[in-house]
Amino acid sequence: MEEKPNIAGGETGICRFCGQMVNVQWLRGFENHKDRDADYLASRFCGCLDSKKYAEAEQRREDAAAMRKITLENAREIIDALFGPPAKESGLAVMNENVRDYVYEAAALVYDGDANHITVDDSDGITAKIKLTSKGQLRITRSQNFNVSQET
Repeated sequence: MEEKPNIAGGETGICRFCGQMVNVQWLRGFENHKDRDADYLASRFCGCLDSKKYAEAEQRREDAAAMRKITLENAREIIDALFGPPAKESGLAVMNENVRDYVYEAAALVYDGDANHITVDDSDGITAKIKLTSKGQLRITRSQNFNVSQET
């Protein structure tokens, strides 16, 4: 990346919307901007009308990505609690680890809108149901078939 000349000193970038040169050196102190291209930073923080619209759209994308990460991390914790070793402490059967991996993937598919809901059954009669609520939260439900039979 070639640094743009700046008579005032410091690193500058050029806004892709209006062409204005913007000093972006001060942004390098923020962790999420350390590796960004100077022209990207200039375009994001220029202040022209198109730059403001672009910054708002970028912020929405970043917020959505952060929310997705948090939601799926929480889903993993819930899935582990309902179907993993902690379930055994509650007297429930533990779902096979390979099947549990599918449940993690199913949670991501439902959250991303690729499926309305997904049901995963394992060979021991444990069922995981995952759906997205109207509030945009994942609902993860565990059910287990208990069949008791006797023969004489």
